[in-house]
Amino acid sequence: MVSKCNYWLGESHFGLGQYDDAIAYFQKVISSKNADKKADAFIMIAESNIRSGKVNEAKKVFTTFINNYPNSQYIPRAKKMLQQL
Repeated sequence: MVSKCNYWLGESHFGLGQYDDAIAYFQKVISSKNADKKADAFIMIAESNIRSGKVNEAKKVFTTFINNYPNSQYIPRAKKMLQQL
């Protein structure tokens, strides 16, 4: 339950344009043992980095995501974003 709350707090900060705060909450989701939204959190960290102008960080996150979640529904989006960066 805590990881879901952290995910939605991250989404809220993302929506407000507070990308560093959003990343902090999404990282809590990723570090949780039983988080359902880990894949989503990776994508949102990458998106937050892009919006913050941290392109190299976004590339790293997308690459890690692709390697760790090869069957995710977000793989096409991650690969497309990686090519565009």
